[in-house]
Amino acid sequence: MAMARGQAQVEAALTLPLVLFVILGMVQLFLMLQARHLAQYAAFWAAREGSVTQARCDDMSRVALKALLPTFATVRHPEDVDREATRRSQLDHYRYDPARDRGARGDIFWLRRERPLAAEVRDALEETFDQGGPPMRLEVTLIHWFPLRVPFASAVFAQAFRTSLALGARSERDLLAPDRALEAGQVARLQLDGQVREAFEARLSAGELVFPITVSSSMRLMTPPRPRSFLRQHCLPVP
Repeated sequence: MAMARGQAQVEAALTLPLVLFVILGMVQLFLMLQARHLAQYAAFWAAREGSVTQARCDDMSRVALKALLPTFATVRHPEDVDREATRRSQLDHYRYDPARDRGARGDIFWLRRERPLAAEVRDALEETFDQGGPPMRLEVTLIHWFPLRVPFASAVFAQAFRTSLALGARSERDLLAPDRALEAGQVARLQLDGQVREAFEARLSAGELVFPITVSSSMRLMTPPRPRSFLRQHCLPVP
C-alpha cells in the first residue's frame, strides 16, 4: 500500500506540471485568438472611419484603439471605452501605460496606410475624385502588439516565437530539442515584415512579452484624401 501511494505521488509530480502548462497554454492561446478577432474588427473600423474622413490618421487611430481596448484594459461600460480612448489618445501616440496595464510598455498598435500612396494624393484630386474609372481604395494594415500575460506560458510562448523567427542569440537552438542546432530550413517557420521583425526583436530583448498580431482591411474611399493628411505615409508611431 505504501509503495502504491509513493508511486502515485511520483506520477502526480511528473504529470501535474505538464497538465498545468497545458491549461495555461490553452488560456494564452484563447486570449490570443480573441485579440486576433478584435484586431480584425479594429482594422475594419479604421478603414471604415478613414473612408469617410479623408483617411485622417487621428480619426482612424482613435476608433482602432476603442476596438482594441478589451484586449489589454478593463472596460465594463460604453462610457468607459470613450473615456479611456480619449485619455490614451492624449498620451505619446497610443502607448501602453505600465502603471495601468500591468507593466506593459511600448506601442499598443501600428496603423499603416498601404493605399493610397502619398504620391497619389494631390490637391486637384477633389475635382476628379469618383468621376469614373476604378474607385480609389483605402487599404490599411494594423499590427497589434498584444501583451502576453499568462504566467509561465507567456515566457514559453515568447521563446518559441524567438526560435521560430530566428531572433537573437537564443534562436540558435531548437527549444523542443536543445541538444541540436536549428537547421537552415527550420529558421523561417514564421514570416514577418522586416520593420515588424526588428521591433519585435527589440521588444523581446527588452523583456517585453508581446506578439505582433497583423491584420488588414480595405474599403472604398467615400471622401477624397488630402495632402495635409499624407505628410507621412503611415500613421504615428509607425517608424
